This record gives sequence, C-alpha cells and structure tokens, in this order.
Amino acid sequence: MGKTSIIAQGLKEVELNGIKSSGEHYIVEKYLTDESSGFKGKADKVLFPETEEEVSSILKHAQKEKIPVSISGGGTGITGSRVPMTGGWVISTENLITVKNIPSMEASMVEYDSLGKKIILYLDEENAVVIAPPGISIGDLTEIIKDKGFIYPPNPTEWSALLGGNIATNASGGRSFKFGAIRKWVTRLKVVLPTGELLNIKRGEVFANEEGKFIIEMPDNKELKISIPYYNMPKVKNASGYFTHPGMDLIDLFIGSEGTLGIYTEIEMKLERIPGEIFGSIVFFPSMDHAVKFIKTARERSRNAEDPLDAITLDFFDEKSLELMRGEDKNIPREAKSAVFFEQYMVGEDPDESLMPWIELMEEMEYIEDWSGMTDKDRMRLKDFRHSLPEMVNTLVRSRGVHKLGMDLSVPDERLEDIIRVYTEIGGGSGIDYVLFGHIGDNNLHFNFLSHNREELEKAKTVYLQMARKGIEMGGTISAEHGVGKKKYKDEEGREHPYLHLMYGDEGMKESAKLKLTLDPSAILNPGNIVSQEYLLIPTP
Repeated sequence: MGKTSIIAQGLKEVELNGIKSSGEHYIVEKYLTDESSGFKGKADKVLFPETEEEVSSILKHAQKEKIPVSISGGGTGITGSRVPMTGGWVISTENLITVKNIPSMEASMVEYDSLGKKIILYLDEENAVVIAPPGISIGDLTEIIKDKGFIYPPNPTEWSALLGGNIATNASGGRSFKFGAIRKWVTRLKVVLPTGELLNIKRGEVFANEEGKFIIEMPDNKELKISIPYYNMPKVKNASGYFTHPGMDLIDLFIGSEGTLGIYTEIEMKLERIPGEIFGSIVFFPSMDHAVKFIKTARERSRNAEDPLDAITLDFFDEKSLELMRGEDKNIPREAKSAVFFEQYMVGEDPDESLMPWIELMEEMEYIEDWSGMTDKDRMRLKDFRHSLPEMVNTLVRSRGVHKLGMDLSVPDERLEDIIRVYTEIGGGSGIDYVLFGHIGDNNLHFNFLSHNREELEKAKTVYLQMARKGIEMGGTISAEHGVGKKKYKDEEGREHPYLHLMYGDEGMKESAKLKLTLDPSAILNPGNIVSQEYLLIPTP
C-alpha cells in the first residue's frame, strides 16, 4: 500500500476586490434555488473566481471572518446542495473553465467556445484521459470528446450540470448499469481546502492507515489527522454521505462530499472509447411483471461476457408514467402498462449479431410494441422520451403550488421486486398520485409523489419516510445518485434530523461532523450539506 500522508500547498494571496462578484439582487437571486424548488436561500453576494488562487483567497478570508460560503455549480441539483440557507457568500464555479498549467503527461490542449466563453482543457487520446476544469458543462465536455472518439461514461441526464458538481455528488445516469458512477473514472483532483490550501490528489498514492486516518502536512508545519467515519456503507449504487472503507484512497473522500470538504479546481478522469454505434429501443409491455422479468433476464445476460446481449442502459417506466406522458405523446400504446428503455453498442460486423438477442428476448417476454433507435433521428426521439418525464413531473407539481417529493433509493439486486412492492403498496396505498420510473438496472427507481396541495405534500412526507426505512432495511441507500444535500426529515416525536441520519443515526452524524470540522474548523463551507449545523457544534478532540 502507498503512503498515508500528503503535503498541502499554500497559494498566493489575491485581493478580494479584484475578483469578479456581484451583490445586485437580480444576480444573487439566480443562485438562491436549485431544481428542487423546495429550498430558497439568501446571500449577500456571489463571487465568480477564475483561478485556484482566487478560490483560495476567498476561502481564507471567509474562514477568518467566519462567513458562510456556498458553492454553486449548474444549479441542476434537487437536494438544496447549492442553496445558501445560512446566508453569506456564494462561490459560483461557472468561470473556472480553463486548465491553467500544462499537465506533465502527454496531452494536447483543446480550446472550445461555449456561448462566448473560452474553455481550455487537455486530452490525452492515447491513454483516454481528460484534464478538465470544474466549470465545464457536461454537454460541452461531451461534445468536445465525442469528436475525438470518446464518451463521458456516467452520462447523467442534466447536460447543463457542471463537471465539478458531478464529482461532488458522485453523479451517474442511465448508463451507470454498464459504466458505474463517476467515482471509478476520476484519477486526480486538485482541491482547495476550506482553509485555502491546495491538495493535488492522485489516485493510488495516499491511503488511510490501519487506524483509519489520513495525514495532511500543512504549510505551517502542522499536521491534520483526518479520521474516516466507521459506519458501514451499503453495497449498492450510492451517493449518500462521506465515502468510507478500510484502507481507502484519499481521493474517494473528496468525491461525493457535496462541496463540504473543498472546491475542485482541476479534474483528471478516464474516458471510454466509443466502441461502435449505439442502438436502443423503448419496449412496451402489458404489465409491470413482464417488464421486470425482461429486466432481470437482460441484466443477468449482460453480465455474462460471452453473451452478445450487453446492455449499457436499462430504464423503466410504470403505467402511471406512461399515462402522464400520453399527454405529450399520443403514440404510446393504450394497452401498455409499463415500458423499458435499453441501449447497447453494436458488436461485430453483422448488426443482427447485436439485434437478434434483444428481439428474441422481447418476443419471449410478450412485448406489445417497440420504438427502435438505429438512426440519429430515432435515437433523439428515444432520448426525448426518456428525459421528458422528469420535466413533466416538475412542471406539474409547480403548477399546483407545491414542490416535487421524489425518492432516490437503490437496493441490492435480490430485493428489486420487494422495493417495487413497497412503492406500489405503501406509496400507492397513500391515495396520492405518483409515478415510478428510473434506472432499474441498478435497482435505482424514482418514486415521485404528485401532490395536489400542501396537505397532500405533508402526508406524502410521512409515507416517504416509511418507504425510505424499508429500503434501508433491505440493505439499500436513501440516495443512489443525487446526494443528500440539505434534505431533512422529522421523526415520530417531531424532531428534525438530517436525511443521512436515517442510515447512520447519531453516531454516524457525529463521525461525519468530526471529519468535516478537521478540514473546515469554522464550518463555513456549504453549511447544511450532509451534516446539519447542530452536529457541527461538536468540537474535534
């Protein structure tokens, strides 16, 4: 195993009045919400740093003056993660769009114009590695690397999301069934700590020691000993709380930390070479049982390296989802009670080698109809179908004057049908409208309540809690891909807790707070994310 310590670098001070910022109400207002519409914050001003030196200076000043600082990416989150609920400052990462220093590796500079902004990154085509700034959008990154023959493997839904935000939430998407979440693809991070020092963390170099500690050697010759939490993480797709594992790599501590431990200024990650054309299909079934059986068979066969059936995406839509979508698409078969969206890369020279296994499986499972995607136009139709539902849900609940209440659970493979039963019996038994859809290949289904009013929304929160606890009992997680942000819940006695408390209880929260305060002694950075403020009153020993 490698070393357990890392040296932090001090950065040159920059005058704050030289950093782009705004306190204008119409500017600040844009950074006080996210896509959830369930949070509304307040802030004195928004700062737009362009270099890691500027980020460092902002954080040093804020740490000294104990000013809360919230980090804003693309604003596409749904957990309030970027919302400045305690006021103070917002740091927008949207102008962190250039890699300033030429990497030591063999990589070529790529310049790209995005709406008048010049993005600079580096691409090592031979080793399939990109060195990118945190402020680049997933859409821009995808366009840049596509022309070079690569894909961004996690493939999240929101292309306007920023890369730094994806790392901060350990994001994933429909193709996570094949490629996993973003964690496995990140090979190096440059992180400005809440105290203003810089870490350059390379995967495979720094590991927790036998006592579960990392050591950071600070510029003032002091040592920070970071203790990782000791709770057991569920063995499923997971984006809930700080990553922890005996002997873990330091880089994994910062991935998925939701902006509470530092700000990324440079990201190095592996890419996937495009192995061929993607084909896909929306397959409609006469019942949910038919769709689930189709999924379980496709999933098992895709994990067999010798089977030509090899899904990269497996998504599901229940009957209520299809009912809602028929308002926009009259071509959805009336008799369909569920649908599955799958994708695969073509293998071999003969297209039938890839297509026939799927056609045979569809026929075996008594499908009703399918919409295939073999051309760019067809693939765009499938993409629009898949992405339209979340937008419809958001629009519908907002028109009712309430916010969306959606679940992001994931459970082990063997509990898929059990969690579906929980959703339909407990969630459906509530009498509140809902839709059920999502990444069924990872058992990561999204149950969304469609409350008509605030009374229904309050009732939905109680039912939501029941279902979340059932998922945890099955060995699952409360958040597979969105993070936990500032979400909270009330227990039976009416006491409010951070959402993560459901999984790890008071002791897990205290361990998380201890970790946070070691790196952020004044608890200024993204306050309220993962660990609520009451736990951060606990002093580190």
